[in-house]
Amino acid sequence: MDAGFSLVADDRVVMRGVYASPPPQLAGLLEVRGVGILRTSFVTNARVILKVFLGEEGARLPMPERDPRTGVVVLRLNGAFPGDLNRIIAAFKACCGDYEWYAGAGGEGAGL
Repeated sequence: MDAGFSLVADDRVVMRGVYASPPPQLAGLLEVRGVGILRTSFVTNARVILKVFLGEEGARLPMPERDPRTGVVVLRLNGAFPGDLNRIIAAFKACCGDYEWYAGAGGEGAGL
């Protein structure tokens, strides 16, 4: 959220096709480790364009991967490494069309 993204839900979402909404019991609640549970603004029916798995060791140049249910790009990152937030932002921008995928998670792998 500090990077400009909006909260849908903390920990889990309800998926309807490619749209995500918070479960009613979690709507607007955000756990900040070591601080507590805070209430904040949130969005519903957010169109999902990137699925990020944190806590996984992704390859330096990953093979293209799409979620089988939604078709969105899948990214696998540790989440604790320096620069991981920047990698997520770059992948999000590529999914939005700000960058063009050449190879990697959302690319076709051609040319390499």
